[in-house]
Amino acid sequence: MKYSIVNKEKYFVKNETAGTFTILMHDTGVQFYINQTGKLILDLLEKHQNTEAVLQELSALFPDINIKVLQSDFDDLFDLMVLYDLIIIEEKDKEAEYTETPYIRFAGDGDYRKLTRFIKNEKLQNKLSFHCINNAKELTPVSLRYTTFHGISHFCIAYDENSEILATMIITPPSRLSSVISLEGFIFSKKLKEAEIKDIVQRMIKVINRRYNDKLTKIRFSVFSDFKYINILEFLKELGFEKEAELQYESNDKSLIMHSKLLIKNK
Repeated sequence: MKYSIVNKEKYFVKNETAGTFTILMHDTGVQFYINQTGKLILDLLEKHQNTEAVLQELSALFPDINIKVLQSDFDDLFDLMVLYDLIIIEEKDKEAEYTETPYIRFAGDGDYRKLTRFIKNEKLQNKLSFHCINNAKELTPVSLRYTTFHGISHFCIAYDENSEILATMIITPPSRLSSVISLEGFIFSKKLKEAEIKDIVQRMIKVINRRYNDKLTKIRFSVFSDFKYINILEFLKELGFEKEAELQYESNDKSLIMHSKLLIKNK
């Protein structure tokens, strides 16, 4: 994959103690910490203009390390630099074909740009879509990464065979004392039919549960009593969500209604 490093004036690298380095962004003050391997990858990125050349030299320098490990370290830094507009991809490799589609995974640094475009383009065009992101500033790739990095929201994504996003589920991870995750929203491509959406959501729930080592007990969707999207509540009911509680006067004269799906096996 061919690329160019741009906006070098936006960042500088500071040598810290114990073999660690800091990449500091001038305009925002955002900092990234990398180890010696990360610093070497950064140097190779600046030396070459092709990802294959970087990986080839990296592999030659570390012949005893599995190439998959080196690839993972490389991808982490490369995706981060793309996200912050420090690298421009000039010629992309063919996307890997997934053996099972839709392919479902949690969003990482390589997904946020595509995820931002998907949310903005699809918005609420599918009748079963719903989310609470109203501020455009919350929809930038950097903002989506911030919410994930700080455990505010996580994004579970479904990709089709062409590596295009079909759906995303927005969740709030459980607290330390809880085994319940909160469903904050879901956005589906308008081309999906209801049966396809049901299949994707059910598979997403399985992926989410595995993320937390099958220790989750419930997934919960909470709405206020003036929630107007009755079709979404009916859809969740078909997926096994049931009204669990209603807390009165949670917001002035509105009640908070909790709908939950039990995830405990054999229950």
